[in-house]
Amino acid sequence: MLNNNPKLRIFLSAVLGFAGGNSLSTAVFPFATALLFKTESFDMLGPLRLTLPIAALWAAAGGFIGWRGGISTGVAVLGVVGALAGLALGMSTGDVGQWLMGALVGAVYGAIGGLILGSVFR
Repeated sequence: MLNNNPKLRIFLSAVLGFAGGNSLSTAVFPFATALLFKTESFDMLGPLRLTLPIAALWAAAGGFIGWRGGISTGVAVLGVVGALAGLALGMSTGDVGQWLMGALVGAVYGAIGGLILGSVFR
């Protein structure tokens, strides 16, 4: 069904990308920050203002993966987008140490998401 309807593929992958970007900024980044920097995860409410732009960026990347397809495309695209989103989240905290941590967490989370999304939309 998805192979016969490319618009549905792009839409569905964009929705899944939006969900992944949303979860990165609202759950994964605060959890990793609280775990690695021994802070409270509620202190990460400042970076939440970036949730909508990050989710929109991930939706565009997910739509591209649905259009182009492939595991290598998914890992590369969402890995880079995840690194940029994590870097932006880390920079918004004001702590220089969290810039690299945010980029690494975002890159790993994005690469895993890209692996899954790329394998679904070959």
